[in-house]
Amino acid sequence: MPEYTTPGVYIDEQVATGPIAGVGTSTAAFLGVAGNGPIAVPTAITNLTAFTSAFVSEDPPTEANGYLVRGVRGFFENGGTSAYVTRVGVKGVRAGVELTGGSPKKTVLKVTARRAGATGNKIKVEVQRPAEADDPHFTLVVTGPADNQAETYPDLSMDPADPAFVGAGLENAPVDVALVDPAERTPPAKRQAVALENGEDASPAANATAWEAALTALATVDEVSLVCAPGVTAPNIQQKLVEHCENAKDRFAILDAAPGADPEAVKTQRGRLISARGHAALYHPWLTITHPVKAGETLAIPPSGHVAGVFARVDAQRGVHKAPANEQLNGALGLDQMVDDTQHGDLNDAGVNVMRVFHGRSRPLIWGARTTSEDTAWRYVNVRRLFLFVEESIQQGIRWAVFEPNDVGLWKRLDRTITEFLTRVWSSGALFGGTAEEAFYVKIDEENNPPGAQELGQVFIEVGIAPVRPAEFVVVRIGIWAGGGQVQEG
Repeated sequence: MPEYTTPGVYIDEQVATGPIAGVGTSTAAFLGVAGNGPIAVPTAITNLTAFTSAFVSEDPPTEANGYLVRGVRGFFENGGTSAYVTRVGVKGVRAGVELTGGSPKKTVLKVTARRAGATGNKIKVEVQRPAEADDPHFTLVVTGPADNQAETYPDLSMDPADPAFVGAGLENAPVDVALVDPAERTPPAKRQAVALENGEDASPAANATAWEAALTALATVDEVSLVCAPGVTAPNIQQKLVEHCENAKDRFAILDAAPGADPEAVKTQRGRLISARGHAALYHPWLTITHPVKAGETLAIPPSGHVAGVFARVDAQRGVHKAPANEQLNGALGLDQMVDDTQHGDLNDAGVNVMRVFHGRSRPLIWGARTTSEDTAWRYVNVRRLFLFVEESIQQGIRWAVFEPNDVGLWKRLDRTITEFLTRVWSSGALFGGTAEEAFYVKIDEENNPPGAQELGQVFIEVGIAPVRPAEFVVVRIGIWAGGGQVQEG
């Protein structure tokens, strides 16, 4: 506290805690096989061009690599603005060779190709020594990997204090050179050109281990709120996606039904993807687009990327509380399979979201908004995502309270901060109730914060909200009015 000695009026500015800002809800993560790019490294992109330059190795992409690129394209075509792409596969191995020196001989240098892959096995390294035996300098001749082009690096030193230190990097060389022992000063012995070995190319084989590595890397990216693996319908991989979202507690999986599957097969697939708290949704059938190679033909593609784009578009235009359904899928010509009303009703009851093309509409519509949860509380996509939005927003918005004195003053400040945020959420139409009091409550008092909890440094806040659920079934009762009489149908 400042000291006041002279009588007068003083201004003491206080740092405000500030309102809670709503977190983003539409950043998508895409995982899958790609022809290029780093493996198991989430890479931020904001447009299709950035994705293509980083991950596509041929145009048009092959069938195996095409689902990922077409999913990302669908995301941006339907309103997506930001995504992370993680290439799934087995990482390549850099080729290398060890150089020995001294008497008795010991390994003093490790030469490694700068790029992973079998191409590194084409690089050769030769060691040349000066005529004077006591001269500690040496020359490296590096050849390859292409056209047997040789580069000579003379008068290198093992001493890190020397400007010619070999570990400082060889300009334009395709290899890195490192001391095996940082204290070692013995130069490598003369050696004829020797090829680097054991380099291996990255493999696009997306086995279970590769998927686990990709999902582990993705878990470190906090911005992600939607997770897609376009075209991946293997039960074990889809289950890993669901588990990833449940463990993260702040993201939602958009899953593709198997291509060409009949309704019974889709329901069986849905039964394997139960998320107890509704962190996933399954979409059927696949979409069709103009075939990129065969003129006049169409190509079936998975819907998850397009659906993720619709999620982002609805979030931006209406809010996360609006169900991402009765929405057009841009970039799609039609559906790979047509679903009638009876089949649709059966799939909807099973928790499968169906795409439909109705009379008078040229584009497919998403016509379902259910999660894969068996719990009615988490039945709808928008309810689950609204809770994710509220939970993470509050979590990030009250970090200022950590290490503050745990007293009634802190409780009141937390109450005011959270109440103000939820009032804004209610005003946006996301909560059900004629007044804010009917829509939510915040409780932080002595009852849920007894002395024992305070002694442990804990503050407990109880928040309850009444989410708005979608009008999934709109029933219109039509009657015949005849001079005061009324007859109702249905």
